[in-house]
Amino acid sequence: MYVRKTNIMNRQNLSMGVGGTINLCAISGGSVSAETATWENVCGVLAHLSDNCSRYARIKYRLEHHYRPVLVARMINDAMRILTKHGKNNIAPQALIETALDESCSDNTCKGKSGCNGVGVISNKSCPRCNGTGHKGWSNRRICKGLGVGSTRYKRDYEGVYSDARALFDRFEAEISSELYKSSERY
Repeated sequence: MYVRKTNIMNRQNLSMGVGGTINLCAISGGSVSAETATWENVCGVLAHLSDNCSRYARIKYRLEHHYRPVLVARMINDAMRILTKHGKNNIAPQALIETALDESCSDNTCKGKSGCNGVGVISNKSCPRCNGTGHKGWSNRRICKGLGVGSTRYKRDYEGVYSDARALFDRFEAEISSELYKSSERY
């Protein structure tokens, strides 16, 4: 379900964030752009990430998709905890994690005729499409397709569970942002 353009954008966004946080030119001895940044450059800033967060960053921002099966396998226990919390045992944990990972790695920028193009504001008012966040999550229809269930079953069994699974990846994004911020304080 990966879209190459989306992942190149993700890679550029992280590289720009890293570049804005720390002068990578001094570290690497040359000019580092989104296209030329190596994982080693990014690791210099994100060295304190948890193992799973590091794998997630490699999948989303560096296009290293060979980490995907490893990350999904390592997150099955997290999915099982979520399912137990919600009292569900009829949901495939792997499909849950894979769909949440796919959504997290997709380009969720608010777009379209009534969208804000990622700004969060239209004519000095909060964007009604994304509620001012600049990002729009997947539709229930798209989530249902990823999980392989119908909309009724999704509403009944999956909605809260999926929200918690998606929150796992939101925490990874927060961890990445936090580490970028901390690195700006160090340098």
